[in-house]
Amino acid sequence: MSFNVEFFRCFLLNASKEIQKSESELTDLDSKIGDSDFGINISRGFRALEKDLKSEEIGKLLDEAGKTIMEEASGTFGTLLGSMLVAMGKASRGKKEVDVQEMKKMFEEGIKVVEELGGAKRGQKTFLDVLYPFTEKLNQKDSAKKVIEEAIKAAEEGMTSTKDMIATVGRASYYGERSRGHLDPGAVAMYIILKSMEKCI
Repeated sequence: MSFNVEFFRCFLLNASKEIQKSESELTDLDSKIGDSDFGINISRGFRALEKDLKSEEIGKLLDEAGKTIMEEASGTFGTLLGSMLVAMGKASRGKKEVDVQEMKKMFEEGIKVVEELGGAKRGQKTFLDVLYPFTEKLNQKDSAKKVIEEAIKAAEEGMTSTKDMIATVGRASYYGERSRGHLDPGAVAMYIILKSMEKCI
């Protein structure tokens, strides 16, 4: 079981389309516990990367995508997502395909960078609550399709879990107890991004 550069290109392109389609939904979510500009910012970042996905190496493809998102998507999410993709690119430098364990390592490196830069941990109502369960399900035991489906299911459960959490980091933390009862916009965006892999198997 392996994932080639075309899989990652397809993933990023689909993520771009899905994020742009979800711009209003994400902005509406952000209006409850944020600045009401989240969907607009992240959609702009993904729209910009569509022209940059030409590399034939996974590492370079992810590195360029990450840097574009950091430049074009203003706000913390854009910085963290872009940095995550750059870290994943570094972990897959020079490769044209990776197996599921290598992809798991790529996401683990991405998570590490997000935690270092953002100061958040799992359970604090952020997109880490989606990334962690997704990454933990990347195990070489089934077909690629089955592995991705199971990982996305876990990601969805992680996203849903943020509704009952109280935000303790980021803009949403200003709302304290009032942040409970709302899905975290970043967690929803990350779920949309990861779910975009399904069409690429």
